[in-house]
Amino acid sequence: MKWTDKQQKVIDTRDRNILVSAAAGSGKTAVLVERIIKMITDEENPTDVNQLLVVTFTRAAASEMKERIREALEKMEEDNPNDLNVQKQLSLIHNANISTIDSFCARVVKDNFDKIDLDPNFRIADENEIEMLQSDIVEEMLEEYYLAADDEFMELAEKYSTGKTSDSIGELILRMYKFASGQIEPEKWIKEAISVYDVSSKEEMEQSKWMQGYLELQKNRLEGILSQLNIALTISESEDGPKCAKALTPIIDKLQEITESRTYSAMQSELQNIPSTRVSGKKDCNERKKEQVKAIKNDATKAIKDLKTKQFNLTLNQVFESICETKSSVEYIGKLTLEFMKRLKEQKEEKGIMDFNDQAFFALHILNDYDKDGNLVPSETAKNMATQFKEIMIDEYQDSNIIQEAILSAITKGFGINNMFMVGDVKQSIYRFRNAEPKLFLEKYNSFSDDPSADSVKIVLDKNFRSRREVIESVNFLFDFVMHEEVGGIDYKNGNGLVLGADYDEPPAGQDNSTEFVMVEGGDKSDEAAYVARKIKEITNPETGLKITEKGKDMRPVRYGDIVILLRSMKDNSDIYREQLENNGIPVFAESKTGYYKTMEVMTITNMLSIIDNPRQDIPLAAVLTSPMFGFDSNQLAIIKTENVCESFYDCVEQYSLSGSDAELRTRLTEFLNTLTKFRNMVPYTTVYDLINTLLDETGYAFYIRSMPGGKKRLLNIQALKEKAVAYDETSYKGLFNFLRYIEKIQYLAKDDGEASTVNENDNIVRIMSIHKSKGLQFPVVFLCNTNGTSKNEANQLVSGADGNIGIDCINNKLKTKQTPLLKTYIRMSNKEEDVAETLRILYVALTRAKEKLYITGLVKNAEKQIGEFESQIYDNSELMLYNDVIGAKTIMELIGKTIGRNKAFDCVRTDKDATECGNPLYDKDSFIKVKVEEQPDVILGLAAEDITDSIKKETMLMEMKQLANKENASIEKLFQRFQFQYPYIEDITLHSKASVTEIKKQSQGMEQEEEQDAFQAFGEEVELPEIIPDFEKEDIDEPQYLTGAMRGTAYHRIFELLDMELEEYNQETVKKMIDGFVDAGLIDRMGAASVMRKDIIDFTKSDLFRRMKKAYANNQLYREQHFLMGVPACEINSNTTSKETMIIQGIIDLCFVENDKYVIVDYKTDKVLMVAYMNEEAFNLTIKTGKMTYFSRSRNEIWVKGLTSGHFQYVKELSMDCDLIRFLK
Repeated sequence: MKWTDKQQKVIDTRDRNILVSAAAGSGKTAVLVERIIKMITDEENPTDVNQLLVVTFTRAAASEMKERIREALEKMEEDNPNDLNVQKQLSLIHNANISTIDSFCARVVKDNFDKIDLDPNFRIADENEIEMLQSDIVEEMLEEYYLAADDEFMELAEKYSTGKTSDSIGELILRMYKFASGQIEPEKWIKEAISVYDVSSKEEMEQSKWMQGYLELQKNRLEGILSQLNIALTISESEDGPKCAKALTPIIDKLQEITESRTYSAMQSELQNIPSTRVSGKKDCNERKKEQVKAIKNDATKAIKDLKTKQFNLTLNQVFESICETKSSVEYIGKLTLEFMKRLKEQKEEKGIMDFNDQAFFALHILNDYDKDGNLVPSETAKNMATQFKEIMIDEYQDSNIIQEAILSAITKGFGINNMFMVGDVKQSIYRFRNAEPKLFLEKYNSFSDDPSADSVKIVLDKNFRSRREVIESVNFLFDFVMHEEVGGIDYKNGNGLVLGADYDEPPAGQDNSTEFVMVEGGDKSDEAAYVARKIKEITNPETGLKITEKGKDMRPVRYGDIVILLRSMKDNSDIYREQLENNGIPVFAESKTGYYKTMEVMTITNMLSIIDNPRQDIPLAAVLTSPMFGFDSNQLAIIKTENVCESFYDCVEQYSLSGSDAELRTRLTEFLNTLTKFRNMVPYTTVYDLINTLLDETGYAFYIRSMPGGKKRLLNIQALKEKAVAYDETSYKGLFNFLRYIEKIQYLAKDDGEASTVNENDNIVRIMSIHKSKGLQFPVVFLCNTNGTSKNEANQLVSGADGNIGIDCINNKLKTKQTPLLKTYIRMSNKEEDVAETLRILYVALTRAKEKLYITGLVKNAEKQIGEFESQIYDNSELMLYNDVIGAKTIMELIGKTIGRNKAFDCVRTDKDATECGNPLYDKDSFIKVKVEEQPDVILGLAAEDITDSIKKETMLMEMKQLANKENASIEKLFQRFQFQYPYIEDITLHSKASVTEIKKQSQGMEQEEEQDAFQAFGEEVELPEIIPDFEKEDIDEPQYLTGAMRGTAYHRIFELLDMELEEYNQETVKKMIDGFVDAGLIDRMGAASVMRKDIIDFTKSDLFRRMKKAYANNQLYREQHFLMGVPACEINSNTTSKETMIIQGIIDLCFVENDKYVIVDYKTDKVLMVAYMNEEAFNLTIKTGKMTYFSRSRNEIWVKGLTSGHFQYVKELSMDCDLIRFLK
């Protein structure tokens, strides 16, 4: 592979601390693997692979990296079999230190448990178990405090307990614990956060770090207002502008003066003195410009009012009083949190469990000590470990947190040399919710040198080998403007943009691969989703749709599987898009994270478990009774309830089973109660997993859901519940009651896994996924949707900021007042800044997933108003989007719209044509973006063109009839002709426009049904088919004991599909080895392979057909599993119609090959079963002796010979038996 100069520099640089800033699609993983290969195969300075510590973000990434290294080494060994070093590295690769940070920490803790006095038999607890344990400890602790009724605690409870089911004090404790657990020293962090409230005077508070930070944020907002007013001034003084300088200049001057203020008091005082002016404008000015100036000035006035009334509404005295008022509350919450942490630690030690956080802390303390100043220094263990590793490599470094940094730094510092290699892209740091700290990357990025001889080197990989030029240029255009050091921490424009590295063929004539920015006018999200559905149908049209490049091949039409829809949030959005795509006949899959516990099958089982635990729960009991499990209806439940007036419905059921008026209903209820009692008696000695299995088997519920629509998916949902039961049984909690709590906790924490998926990653379907889920993936066509969706504001009582401050509402019990202290406001504002920076990074990740075509869509209520807002930005001549504009942007669409509104690409919808002459620096740049407005009527008409509803047809007909009746010469006969109209192609309406070969086969079998029934009737007494059915139906769902005929046929088909055509000889040994290889590779399951008779395969390989196939294979002219699509007149497919309408037939050709310039098609047939019958030993012996098939009738209890009455005997050609399955196979 040919590497770029920068990639080669990354591969070759040694003995340095190296930071690689690798842009999206720059091939960083390939470069990292090549660097490792070069290091371990360096002849002059060889490094063993186990002398490298490689830390990845996911287990999958670690496995992939190991596999890549192994494959490279195997190829090198193949090229040079005598290279002893390569052989050595191959032997070491299995023990290579390539893992996630969690796995590395686990290894450190297990190897050094004695150094922290840890029980070596610890286990990593399930996340839900930890959550339950935390809840139990908080509940127990608060109960003790409520009983003690301490004055301080009761005052705190009165302030912050809301009376809801969940105790607010408990939530405050858990929230502070969550903040603290992300710090290196949690207890110290809590104490320092509380100390912020320990101020003795207003003056001291006004000079505090947080107060100065607050003033900086407000100055940034003022500068944003100034920027907008300067835009208004530019418009005002332009040709035919309203000339409002006299009204605008005094405000601008005053705001400029306020930005120089250095104290809260001074800024608050100056804000009260901003002059109030009115924009009128001269009479003959451009009205549109006048309205724009007015709108900007009004927005500025509103923003200034917001500053006065919300940001500076408190006097300094009031700010100080709020700090003093909340001090005692924060201190007491801190005290409770520290006690909670102590109890949690004790409980974990007692149970012998820990979570991943604990594991990281243990590793941190094993590898670090404290010096006399309280700073972390490498421990002796770290120094010893450092000698094992020549280099430490960290992948996805932008997602590291401060604890991980301290752990890995201890090893490299202990060794005393520069041997840290870090690769990542801060623009793709999108895991802030997991405590990822992009500032770690940025600190090194800003301090490391470009000089390759320096101790710490920075290398930027900016070439993108993934995307077309149009995608790259549009991404660069947007991020050059919106991402800069003030917001996002990185100067995208100077040295951090994408550089084209991919080599794509030119698109077909007339095809434009520019990014499309579409504002969809509509009332709700379904309008935007409907547009996306129509656009997908349009671009997937094989004739007129979009063409993309197949790697190594010519261009081809885009398929559904090439398309992804990305959403910031799947919740409340993915279902809307899925529904619209399905309505348009587009196959789609959305990886839902909701709805699992609401599925009928899971709810039925959990309800049954609930009443097994406690039957006196009316709602679960009624749900179980009316479920398919027991089949009662609502009328029967009403009868049970009305005949017995009892406190609980369970008592009514019991009473009715003894003395109810309906004998049949009494019997059924008695059976139900007996079943329930049986399960309740099992609870003390049965695991939840076994209980669910027994429940499914004895009620037959598993068979019921398997036969329902979507049965496979429903079974997988049940399997997922059983897996949760297994996970629960491994926790420190036991019993059915706690399992139900376990499930409730999962639901309460919104950790619903979503319904099971039956979709394969290679299926030709459109995928809907979150932007976070798409990271690391790529798709030819990307739709970024719902860009005008807003995120919820933080509404928690307790908040924490990146600088370690915590804020809480100030509540006065005596006055019954509640206010938000300025410190809490500051924390929220600084968090908003971090949120917006992350939003920019999320947007970057989303846009850079596209290889060839990118669509950005968003819903707008009023397109005209939205266009006006975006196009006014052209008067702002800033080189970068101002801080206030970025922070103030409520949506992704606003960020994009306010950028593209300055460019010529917006001219197609721009109403202010004169604005194009204002000299905006972005106007003439090639953005490679097309702007479009999909107005509401367009959406409606577009949908109507696809699917006209019956109601529209009726309305149209009524209008026509009214018009006809109003004409003087209209006759009644014409009206009757309308009503009596007969559709001329009525027989065609039942025809399918498309059918599979399997469906046609089933139809043909259905036509022969009567004939088949006669055949079964003839052998009815002999075969006793009902006795066979239970053997098939009672098979275990997870591991069937027997294979059905269809399953056996599938196994044969799979073997033929995989058949090795290169074997020199096909005998028992070689065929067995071949089939065993298929099993080991996971290509066929072991039971299916066992059902295949090797002799059948060997016999086939001796046939003339196989010899012809092998000859074609040698000429590279044999093809397996070939998809086909063909048009056939309907009358040739369906004998019930004479229509010559073309039907599309699709299917898969098992095998075809070229012979004498013609295709020979081969179709495997393994599904024809002539007859199913029984033999006992006597019948078997007679069959062998006479050569005629002889059976045993269990209903008549006698031997019978097939054909004895009809004369149609069955003669034995071959008889074989599977001694393991005890079944005849032929």
